[in-house]
Amino acid sequence: MAKDKLTLYKFPPPKAYIPALSNQTKNTLFNKVRIFTLILCLICSFSSEVKAQKILICT
Repeated sequence: MAKDKLTLYKFPPPKAYIPALSNQTKNTLFNKVRIFTLILCLICSFSSEVKAQKILICT
């Protein structure tokens, strides 16, 4: 019984979960990139050494 459950978890029907998963992954990726960019801009604005990068990234 344990082996059957493991095989079920390893190989679920692809059509059931792939569209929802890919949509969720896209949203998560977008949010992560947005947050990363915001953090990067904050670091840039507080650092006086990277003014050139600040202009490139934050505008």
